[in-house]
Amino acid sequence: MKTSIDIIKEMGKLGILETETVRDKKYDDITFKNDMDIEKRVILDGITDEDLPMLIALKQYEISKKTKSMVTFLYVLTLVGIGIGLLSFLL
Repeated sequence: MKTSIDIIKEMGKLGILETETVRDKKYDDITFKNDMDIEKRVILDGITDEDLPMLIALKQYEISKKTKSMVTFLYVLTLVGIGIGLLSFLL
């Protein structure tokens, strides 16, 4: 169970799970301190241990889609730059 708590804390820090600022701490809250030393509580409404791997996989998929779109943009931008360079060289 300690591993699950650590994973939940990290998911809260990364923004995968929703968080809120702690006003009154309860004994069963999963909390962490962010970069500005503000204590945050991870909101676990309806999330089970079986949902954690799916959430991680979804976040990985989302990041891979963003990476693919950035690589495609750079590829097209490079081709346009090479085309303009060749065109200016030939003229």
